[in-house]
Amino acid sequence: GPQGHLGSMINLIGEHPAPALQHQLSLENSVTPRNPPTFLWHSANDGCVPVANSLLYAQALSTAQVPFSLHVFPDAPHGIGLGRDHPGSVREWTRACGTWLQELRWANHA
Repeated sequence: GPQGHLGSMINLIGEHPAPALQHQLSLENSVTPRNPPTFLWHSANDGCVPVANSLLYAQALSTAQVPFSLHVFPDAPHGIGLGRDHPGSVREWTRACGTWLQELRWANHA
């Protein structure tokens, strides 16, 4: 769709894929109640992949009643991994994920 990441699409399915294939492979269109609980984080100013992608996916999870946790941080470049070397609040995503996993009883307190 309009919020898709063009580079990822081209790498995965070519430059001129059929619209039906694009729809089928857009993650927000594949969510069902059988999806696992999902932790999402994104930066609002990601210069590579629009934050709208995470928002669309979270909405699909919500509609399917799949537990999820979504965190949008104001400032971080794309691809910072764990974010340990990045200043600002984005470094907290790993802590937020750990807390969420504990709430789901998927992880023990460390």
